[in-house]
Amino acid sequence: MNIARWTTPSITYKPKLVNASDIAEIRMEISQGSYNIVKTQTDATLSEGRFYWRLSQEETSGLVTDKTGVLQIDYVSNAGDRYTTQRHILTISNSAIDEVIS
Repeated sequence: MNIARWTTPSITYKPKLVNASDIAEIRMEISQGSYNIVKTQTDATLSEGRFYWRLSQEETSGLVTDKTGVLQIDYVSNAGDRYTTQRHILTISNSAIDEVIS
């Protein structure tokens, strides 16, 4: 997966082990060295059994080009069972303009 700096990509996740409606808490994290973007269930939109998180221009501006990042999602079911996804390696690229566009 590729993320371009200064853009507003969406991360989509459909749980496989439990129904989305049976999740008590879910967190999505993109990490690159000491820089982390963390999104919670409150930040997500839930539609058709999928969670959608939208990143801001400011959040993606903190990623470093030509270095990989890692995306991982952890969640806890209403029954108290905790799950995690496999790590997804991200490629970080530049956008055409390195600043927030209004």
